[in-house]
Amino acid sequence: MALACRFLVFLILPLSLEGTNRISLEKQAASGDAEAQYQLAEVLFWGIGGNQDLKLAAVWAEASAKQGNAKGQYRLAVQLMMGQGVESNSENDRKGFEWLAKASVGLQKLVKQDDQDAQHKLALLYLSGMVKGKEDRPYNIDRGKAADLLEKAANAGMVSSQFQLALIHQIGLSQEGRKQSNEKVLQWLKKAADNDSVYASYGMWTMFKRSQGRLVKLNDAEIYLTSSAEQGYAIAQYQYGVSLYEGLFGGVDQKAGLGWIKKAAEQGLGSAQLFFGTILTKGGIIDKNHNEAFFWLTLAKGAESRMERNNAAQLLEQVRLGIKPADRLDLLQRVRDYRPKESLATHNDYLGLAGAVPDKRLSIRLELFTILANKSNVASMIYLGDAYRNLGRIKEAIGWYEMAAKKDNKYACARLAPILLTGNGGRMEPDMPGGIKWLRKAAELGDVRSMNGLGEYIIKGKVKGVKPEKGMEWISKAAENGYALAQTNVGVWYINGDLVEQNIPKAKKWLLKAASQNFPRAQFYLGQYYIEGREKENPNFNEAIKWYRLAARQGEARALFALGMMHMDGMGVKKSLKEAYKWLEISKHYGMPGVEKTLTECAKELSQEEMRRAVGEAEQFRAQNYFDPNGSKAGAPLPTVRLEAKELEVNANYGDADAQFQLAQRYAAGDGVDLDSVQAYKWFMLAQKSGHDKAKEAREKMIKARGMNIIQITAARKLVKDFRPKDK
Repeated sequence: MALACRFLVFLILPLSLEGTNRISLEKQAASGDAEAQYQLAEVLFWGIGGNQDLKLAAVWAEASAKQGNAKGQYRLAVQLMMGQGVESNSENDRKGFEWLAKASVGLQKLVKQDDQDAQHKLALLYLSGMVKGKEDRPYNIDRGKAADLLEKAANAGMVSSQFQLALIHQIGLSQEGRKQSNEKVLQWLKKAADNDSVYASYGMWTMFKRSQGRLVKLNDAEIYLTSSAEQGYAIAQYQYGVSLYEGLFGGVDQKAGLGWIKKAAEQGLGSAQLFFGTILTKGGIIDKNHNEAFFWLTLAKGAESRMERNNAAQLLEQVRLGIKPADRLDLLQRVRDYRPKESLATHNDYLGLAGAVPDKRLSIRLELFTILANKSNVASMIYLGDAYRNLGRIKEAIGWYEMAAKKDNKYACARLAPILLTGNGGRMEPDMPGGIKWLRKAAELGDVRSMNGLGEYIIKGKVKGVKPEKGMEWISKAAENGYALAQTNVGVWYINGDLVEQNIPKAKKWLLKAASQNFPRAQFYLGQYYIEGREKENPNFNEAIKWYRLAARQGEARALFALGMMHMDGMGVKKSLKEAYKWLEISKHYGMPGVEKTLTECAKELSQEEMRRAVGEAEQFRAQNYFDPNGSKAGAPLPTVRLEAKELEVNANYGDADAQFQLAQRYAAGDGVDLDSVQAYKWFMLAQKSGHDKAKEAREKMIKARGMNIIQITAARKLVKDFRPKDK
């Protein structure tokens, strides 16, 4: 299982349980020792030092829980909620929620006593959003608190916490400005792997794959992958087998590779079953065998990946014809009787709260929020409304939103109004009166988006008996409260002079307020403001193109089109039909209507090579979101964050113009990387092509400062030509 996909996977091995003597534990547990009862439940649950027995684990966890042991309460709660070792039913769910509430309180007390096991368990609850917390933010997922707890346990030597901490840093922390950190990921992942964590060892392999060898070298990755595979982890066995089969570690060894792939297939891994079944259809290193291929490919139809399921189905159609009907029946019965031979490492991957599929964790959270919502907790009502809306269960979402809206919650009113006004985007019958009612309520309660929305509906005549002037009042109020769209609307009014008397200075003031928040629509209108000569009755092409570029970088289609036209006519820039075609093509991709005719006219003047280059550069463009509702000074540069060079490169490869520009600066100065003029040129040029307004000037200065020759520039241009941004 990929490190990036399963951030809660762990094998918990409390320090107190390593090398546990089960017989001694059983005697202490039988004598009524609550801590021993918990520890016995834990070793039985995870199969530490002997056979795994989930049912007996639940028995001992309950005995410990009833005596007030918080860790026993946690283990029992998880087993009841997950249906692991106990029957899965509503009554056990209810009991699980009750024990969970007790466990979270008790664990917090143990944490203060530096109990590393409690720190780890409480961290998992924070990560899963299962600690009740404050009334206005119940069951909040708090990665910051989780990381703090895990770091304490990890520094004390708890391996599972070391691994978990690596995974949190890979996701990134929103609290206190902490960001994703490859350095931290690698630090804790390596520490856990060196302490024999089967999952961390596989994680080191995925870091090698993800970074293409930059963060973890091949030799190290091979050692860690081998360790994970030898400990029985199915996905590691499969990856190790494929690597041997394809000769990634040196010489090709298909026979050994297939042996490892078969081990993974026998554990039930769909990708391994597909690979093994595919080889059996072709033969070669092993004999062709359609019957065996049919068996493994039929199993592979249950793989997690849709593509793997489809590939298995297609191959099955090919081998089916070569199998006798009677044999097919026998093989299908064999498939029905099949039970994966999972290792402890693979089986434990899916155990516990952390190993639950996302849908199961969500269902638990929904139940927890429902309990609170039924006790009149408004924040829970809104969460349930959001959750059910995301699940497509709109009637339930409306019901919860209405409950919160009736308690004068502006957020609930603001969420409910557009659902009713638009009929949930056309998927149900609109309710205009109901939508306007809640929109007005949200506006009255101070929601600026609703103020602007209500004003727009009034101006359009959608609210009977209300004059347009009232709509303007609402939009003006939203603008005065900092809402960028409303500020843009007011600015456009003053330019057009239809709803209010034309006032160009006021128009500029309001557009700058919105543009200073990097609101792309306002930036586009400022471009229009300058190109139409609104300020001194003469066009200011330099200012116009500056604002168009800022809006274009965020995917504003009209600004992209305007850039194309300015390059076509040579306004404020050197005339270039190739550049014009590029920006026009990008504008079409981002939804600009009616651009085809202009593209056709432009194409007539271009050579095939110029067309190819224009289209290639258009494909490299990726819009970025710089909109900052908190605002900044008008005309201030876009905010930058000091990232590691490796992290900058990741963002740059996704087409982030700012990251490309910063990375170019690093290479030009040898800041955190080797000084490399070719790489600097490459990233400056890519940033320029993405619309960065400082990139061209910086590139030209760097060429002079570094004395780049034609060979270096040609090499850099080839890198630019070959660059293809990754898709997120």
